[in-house]
Amino acid sequence: ERFAVLKGYRGMKIGEHLLAHCLDVVNDEPYVYLHAQIQVVDFYAKYGFKKEGPQFEDAGIQHYKMVLVRE
Repeated sequence: ERFAVLKGYRGMKIGEHLLAHCLDVVNDEPYVYLHAQIQVVDFYAKYGFKKEGPQFEDAGIQHYKMVLVRE
């Protein structure tokens, strides 16, 4: 449901590898969505995800729904 990289390991491309693996697992899905915390919206945007809908709060943290549409 959620994944994160511990602060001490950030900047080591671990998040990129986790995301790539998750996207490989759902490779046949034309539509992928996630709920991104505000501070990582740009990270997901680099991989083609786009914000969809209004900002919302989950567990006291602001998020955006982000979608990746594959052709």
